[in-house]
Amino acid sequence: MKTFNRLFLYLLIAAAVLACASDSRALTSASPGEVITDMKARATGGGGPFDGDVDSVADLEDLVASAWGVDWLGSHRGHRPIQRVLEVFLGISHDQMHVYMEQQNLNLAGVCQELGYDAEKLVQSLTNSYAPYIDEAVSKGVIPAGDAADWIAKVEEQFRRRVYWQG
Repeated sequence: MKTFNRLFLYLLIAAAVLACASDSRALTSASPGEVITDMKARATGGGGPFDGDVDSVADLEDLVASAWGVDWLGSHRGHRPIQRVLEVFLGISHDQMHVYMEQQNLNLAGVCQELGYDAEKLVQSLTNSYAPYIDEAVSKGVIPAGDAADWIAKVEEQFRRRVYWQG
């Protein structure tokens, strides 16, 4: 009987934890919502074209495409390339982010608003996280230093589309 009671208690605790984790009203963020300046995104995976190396202009074009995400993944657009940046900026886990996006049908800007953050600061954080790849292109001679700002602007434009996308 003791074993049954313990099992029952563990199941009750597990059910309560799962209920809290699947309800966006129970979620809180541990982030200050400030612009992140010192984090390099993974930028690969999630079905995107970028392979993580910048050896040609085509690689930079793939990086820009990665900032926009993958169409067939719906509103999520494939978070893997930017997952860590999203988790740090939003202060919630990837699973918690999906609760907001799936239960409340929010895009990333809506998640920011729900948590009390400025979505433009998320756009800037994501853009900053891709800047090291553009710096790499400059250091490898793929593009001249004078073109770096143009590539940053292209990445920023795609991240802005992604954050505010109503797909």
